[in-house]
Parts: sequence; structure tokens; C-alpha cells
Amino acid sequence: MDKTKLGKLGENLAIKIYKNEGHEILHKNLRTPFGEIDLITEYKDQIYIIEVKAAQSTLINPIYSWFKTQRRNLIKSTRYLLATDHLTSIENLTCHFVSFEITKANKVRCKRYKNIPLTL
Repeated sequence: MDKTKLGKLGENLAIKIYKNEGHEILHKNLRTPFGEIDLITEYKDQIYIIEVKAAQSTLINPIYSWFKTQRRNLIKSTRYLLATDHLTSIENLTCHFVSFEITKANKVRCKRYKNIPLTL
């Protein structure tokens, strides 16, 4: 499966998970000058910024590459959204990371990391 299809699959799976939990999807693939935010949802007056990664079977947990290469851009993007009034407050803001591993047998493993500090 190519990278684009794999990414779309991961995003669609994440949307299903969060919708099933009662989240309202506010934005999908929101572009800022600093990069893209995969999902922004709202649930019980809390705003969730969600980074989604999907990979075919790998020995390295995808969260490690995200912290090294993209976390800084997510922080810049979040600051940008706060400065441009797309987001109103950091008090009700939290970050999640969701990774999906697609095995050779087409089974999906999901790992979720919640309440990741953004240090804005």
C-alpha cells in the first residue's frame, strides 16, 4: 500500500474512533504555514489536536519519529491557530497521538497517547 493510501486509512480509522466516542470533527487536514494538523475535534468543551500516523509492520514505534521531526511544527501550527483566533484558548486544549500499524495479515494495531504536553 502506498504512503498516501496508508495515511488516508489511518485518518479514517482515527475519525471513526473519535466519532464513536462522541467527538465532533471540527477540522481534518487543516493546513497552516507550519504544516498540517491531521484532526481537530471537540468533546465536552475540550479541543483535541490529534496527530495520526499509519505504517505497515515496523519495529520502531511511530511516535518516536513524530517527536523528532514533527512535534515542533505542531506546536508552531497550534500557536498560529491561537494567534489567528481559530482556537480561542489553551486552557481547553489537549494533544493526542494515534498510530496504526497494518500487519502483513491486514490486521490493524492501534496505539493511543493522550494528553501530550505541547508547551505553548
